[in-house]
Amino acid sequence: MPSGGEPAHLSCGFPAEVTGLLREAVGFHMIGELRVVRDIKVRLFGRCENCVSFVPMPNQSATVAIEGAWRMESYVRNGEAIVLTGVLLMTAGRWSTLYFIPQASTEECWGSAESGRYELNGDQLTFHHEFQFQGGGGKALLIDSASTRVEICKIVLTSEMLEIDFPSGNVIHCRRYSE
Repeated sequence: MPSGGEPAHLSCGFPAEVTGLLREAVGFHMIGELRVVRDIKVRLFGRCENCVSFVPMPNQSATVAIEGAWRMESYVRNGEAIVLTGVLLMTAGRWSTLYFIPQASTEECWGSAESGRYELNGDQLTFHHEFQFQGGGGKALLIDSASTRVEICKIVLTSEMLEIDFPSGNVIHCRRYSE
């Protein structure tokens, strides 16, 4: 890529078979008008099918660090750690979770399935809930397909561990699923 962040161009002087071979070799995927490969966005320019521009993806370091599949390991409520079984999926500004907590008073589990958008700013993770389905373990069923609840949480994030401190004082400990 030329200095100054300018895109590198394969000009119209290249025969169609050359740019065609390049497209095949790198394995482009279509996303709307964009052809995407790894960390590079590729866009066809103008009317010429032989012109291709390589542009680096925007810096997503904060998002990339939290994105992925997280195994939920424990839930701390009222100072007591409870083993929890579940997953938290985070990608492209969207989150979804499914988890189960054994209930001490019964042999059943209380479960929750939730989904929505998220924003990450430093050590602050904001969950914008859109869908909630909770119940079981002797507790009432909650179904909300138009939730507007927002939770602003503090987090501790490493490459392998995510701790989410909720406004309620509860804490969830997660470990990244290995690939």
